[in-house]
Amino acid sequence: MDAQTGASTHRATLRCVIQRGPCLAHSGFARLLAPTPRSTRYRARRGRRSGVEAQDLARAQKKCTREQRLIVFIDESGLSERPTRVRTWAPKGQTPVIQFHFNWKHVSAIAGMSYHNCLFRLYDGAIKSAQIVEFLKALRAHLKRRLMIIWDGAAQHKSRIVRDYLDSTGGAVQMAFVPPYSPDLNPVEYLWAWLKRHALANFCPHSLAELKTIARNRLRSAQQRANIIAACWKQAELW
Repeated sequence: MDAQTGASTHRATLRCVIQRGPCLAHSGFARLLAPTPRSTRYRARRGRRSGVEAQDLARAQKKCTREQRLIVFIDESGLSERPTRVRTWAPKGQTPVIQFHFNWKHVSAIAGMSYHNCLFRLYDGAIKSAQIVEFLKALRAHLKRRLMIIWDGAAQHKSRIVRDYLDSTGGAVQMAFVPPYSPDLNPVEYLWAWLKRHALANFCPHSLAELKTIARNRLRSAQQRANIIAACWKQAELW
């Protein structure tokens, strides 16, 4: 209610007229149901376990046991000349300084991890379908087993080139996918975390060649350390 400008009004009367609260009928009298929030859908639950995830992986594991296949998780990552900065030790009063240039380049890495082994390769540039097929061929030649490849649903994993290669193996190499929004189910993710935040932490390479050399040496060291591979599987809660 807006009084006319300059007019005298009786405030007490206005307070009685103006409504101070919502005028809504009770839902019970109108036979209406009050809204209640529902639980979040599966795809909205990031970083949490669900029955669907457990069923998918359990189904793949049973199939591998039945067909005597070796489970190999595969994932790709990128390494940059720009260092991964983490906390470190330094003498009191002497703040550590990391110097690096801003024209950094990248190298791509792909790794496959079984229960007791880890195989990897480094590539210049992005990893495409052709490099994935090359890596799968190397895995099959080295492991000499029927394989079940488990990875995420990236486009290059579902490409025609990769599917044609899998068909050419006559079923010797098959693939399955981890559920969406579940990178924590892939133990290779924790290998990359160890590499970047521990093995290469605060490392400033002078060139891309130096980065590739040091990264290759660190990954070879991980291959020889069974505790690192076991820790990756344990972090993924698959051990």
